[in-house]
Amino acid sequence: MNLFEKKIPPELVRKFQKALSTAIAEIPDSDVDKSVDPSFDTKYFSKKTARDAALLSGALSMWPGPAGFLTILPDLVGVWRLQAQLVADIAAAHGKSKILSKEVMARCLFGHLGGDAVADILARGGQRILATRLTGRLAARWVPFVGAGVLAAYSYQDTIRVGENAHNAFGS
Repeated sequence: MNLFEKKIPPELVRKFQKALSTAIAEIPDSDVDKSVDPSFDTKYFSKKTARDAALLSGALSMWPGPAGFLTILPDLVGVWRLQAQLVADIAAAHGKSKILSKEVMARCLFGHLGGDAVADILARGGQRILATRLTGRLAARWVPFVGAGVLAAYSYQDTIRVGENAHNAFGS
């Protein structure tokens, strides 16, 4: 555990862990039908969701300074909800909604961060991910317009990777 992780208030860690647990455990329903071209639909869903995630992160990170800290958890939770819906829609497009479990959701949402990240999420509630994500988001709150653009771009790319992870998980 690094110095930053030790200084995270325990209440924030608990809220983060609860939000993370909800994001991976509560699998959303999808109204998407099985697709004749799941690869095309994956790209379409991913780009649409990535735009929504970027707008959400960009808008919430516009609050400067200490007031902006209050928007960090809603930013993460909102993006994870969008991404969880993306995973559910991609599973449905592949006709594999029934195999979507907590473990598969975690792998799709965080697999591009490395196997250690997924193991950390499932075992310890993602404390290292909290530290990493908070560091970037805290810094971005001090330079609102630049930070908003950076966080929006990060959320966009992160969501595209989630879509790729989901396509790889369900495409076989």
